[in-house]
Amino acid sequence: MVWGLWHTPVLLVHEYPLHAPAVRVLLLMVGTCAGSGDLLGWPRLRSGSVWPATAAWVD
Repeated sequence: MVWGLWHTPVLLVHEYPLHAPAVRVLLLMVGTCAGSGDLLGWPRLRSGSVWPATAAWVD
């Protein structure tokens, strides 16, 4: 959630200046970051290693 809040001002200024309401951008960014954090945190906690989460993040 901190990652989403931290990057929201940049998104509001550079990516969505006139296209979307600020509250919507904030909710989408924080929600996306929290959801991806859950998805990447689960293999980390399940395995006890950072490598499964690292492998999941690589495109």
